[in-house]
Amino acid sequence: MNNDLIIEKLSLTENDLEQLKAHNVSIDSVAEQLKFFENGIETIELERACTINDGIIKLSDAAINNFSQLFENEIAGKTLCKFVPASGAATRMFKDLLFIYNNNVNVSELLNDKTKADTEIAEAVKTFAGLKKFSFYNDLKTAMENDGFDIENLISLGDYNPILEYLLFDKGLNLSNLPKGLIKFHSYDDKTRTAFEEHLTEAAVYACNKNKQANVHFTISPEHFKSISEHINDVLNFYTTDGIEINVEYSTQKNSTDTIALDKNNKLARDIDGKILFRPSGHGALLENLNSTDADIIFIKNIDNVLPDSLKEDTYTFKRVLGGALIDIQTKTFNYLNKIEEDKIDDKNINELINFAEDELQLYLPEKFFAQDLEYQKKYLFDKLNRPIRICGMVKNEGEPGGGPFWVKEQAGRVSKQIIEAAQINFESESQKEIFESSTHFNPVDIVCAVKNYKGIKFNLPDYRNPNLGIMGAKTYNGESIRVLELPGLWNGGMHNWITLFLEVPLTTFNPVKKINDLLKQAHQ
Repeated sequence: MNNDLIIEKLSLTENDLEQLKAHNVSIDSVAEQLKFFENGIETIELERACTINDGIIKLSDAAINNFSQLFENEIAGKTLCKFVPASGAATRMFKDLLFIYNNNVNVSELLNDKTKADTEIAEAVKTFAGLKKFSFYNDLKTAMENDGFDIENLISLGDYNPILEYLLFDKGLNLSNLPKGLIKFHSYDDKTRTAFEEHLTEAAVYACNKNKQANVHFTISPEHFKSISEHINDVLNFYTTDGIEINVEYSTQKNSTDTIALDKNNKLARDIDGKILFRPSGHGALLENLNSTDADIIFIKNIDNVLPDSLKEDTYTFKRVLGGALIDIQTKTFNYLNKIEEDKIDDKNINELINFAEDELQLYLPEKFFAQDLEYQKKYLFDKLNRPIRICGMVKNEGEPGGGPFWVKEQAGRVSKQIIEAAQINFESESQKEIFESSTHFNPVDIVCAVKNYKGIKFNLPDYRNPNLGIMGAKTYNGESIRVLELPGLWNGGMHNWITLFLEVPLTTFNPVKKINDLLKQAHQ
């Protein structure tokens, strides 16, 4: 569909075209999005769940030690970076308390009525019962004292509404509107730490090279840049100990990755001023941010999955293990790519290369591959091996919401290993639902990547995504239903055509904070 047809189909005005240009969104991009709205999203078809020895590798103690040591031995001269998606606001963490506040629920009655079992109410009861255990409690107490409130007295009187206001909104701590990374997660003898600070602490240990240089890249929202950068500048010196230098970079989601939405009449959704309504396109948009990150080894981890120092040892160990596994598989892959380029693969050793691809990389080779001549096989394998690499930690599934590792059916009967989210599954199919629910492992977003080829040149990461694996859904805007589109997720369709290995890591490395009461769990106390 050419540009004129798109302009006509969507009734785009000159002002619309100027808005698209200012937003760095091309007509071609709009055309691609329109195809998804018209034809739907490509359906994922699961072959089976990945399990131990069938897509997931469970390392022996010896292998754990070997990979950890390999990482320590090989990082000299390499640039390491910790890439942390951190743009999310904390609103969802406080969903239950916001429900209580917005519905004028009497908190005192809740605490005295043990029969209240509604989810929001039950969670709010837990929050107030454990209020003094939160690391931000003293800040809350001080903010209220500054305005003449005695929080201890209010608690004894059962007057919780002022506490809610000072906890959630800008007259106090404003926690419900802060980036999640700015919330104080943990208490220590002499200080407290935000999630950002815990990531700095981690980076100084496993994202630090032999020159004692550590790099951290936070993806953040533009409106929070000032508060986040000021906070990190204030605390950074505290974590640059023992001669370690921590370099912090920030990036924001690019406007060009925003997507359009359609209204109930399949017309462009517009804001109250009549302008095109653009929406952030999910974490898949961060593929562009990752693509701009220049490092030999990149660790990806979510902002809310951090622990206090006393419980970090397994995290440190298995970050080194994942990094060592990456270096090991990359070294072998580069060796074979060089041999193919130098014409050192012949009839005598082609089977060695095939065994590596099938056994160690767990790549599916179609039957027709084996009927082809040597030159075809070398070219085919060169293409499959010359790709970005990711090693993904997987934890045992204990009911956490989210995606997991699966064997997925591809075209021509092929299968590949992918991280699949529930939103990508057709749950009307009993067989697909059964496979998804049979998953033994969960994706904690514990990924180590190599994004340069065997000649040290960076891959263009969007070339290795599956653009047809976005997610379509329904939202409400100004009381009207709209259809929305998200780009293929960063670790889903965004990395669909990468070399992928799944390694089991212990549950002790996964302790996310999705709601405020998660901070009351023993691991965060």
